[in-house]
Amino acid sequence: MKKPFITIREMAEIGMLVALAVILNMEFLRIQVQALGGSIDFAMVPLFVLSYRHGVIKGFFGCGIIFGIIACIYDRYGIITYPLDYLMAFGSISLAGLFAKLAFPENIKVKNVWLDRFFLTKNKLFFVLSIFVACFTRFVFHVISGMVVFSTSFWASVVYNASYMVPAFLVCLIALILLYRPLVLINRIYPVDALK
Repeated sequence: MKKPFITIREMAEIGMLVALAVILNMEFLRIQVQALGGSIDFAMVPLFVLSYRHGVIKGFFGCGIIFGIIACIYDRYGIITYPLDYLMAFGSISLAGLFAKLAFPENIKVKNVWLDRFFLTKNKLFFVLSIFVACFTRFVFHVISGMVVFSTSFWASVVYNASYMVPAFLVCLIALILLYRPLVLINRIYPVDALK
């Protein structure tokens, strides 16, 4: 029997992670940096977990399409902002899935504490790189949206979007680094196809 594109278990996990991201994106849980938009919150954290566990395609489906449309409706900036500011910007978080096998060790059973730390350190470098690449790509789409949708200049869009994306990246980076070891354990206990 042919395996389906997405299993019931994957749908349930993706749904829970997207729901957690929506909750963490609520107005009372975020710090508004700009008057017209742009905030610091923890919504990207479950979206990164989704991308690491389920890969780029399912990650884009969960982050860009599902979370993107819910966030766009909730933020009330209009459907014109959806393609760049939501679909592509949040969908770019799925790029972290490209680094999943490099960021998370696969069945490392080293009894030497120093070797174990070395492997985890090497994997953490790819982990941090994946967060940077995904956040930078999200930033690029926000900058393009600022120029196309809001008719601002390139540098005005860069400054505006950097004012909240840099702190959001740092908050997300710290939160994900603190969650790194639990994620390694979860991936070992409950593996998914993206990490096999």
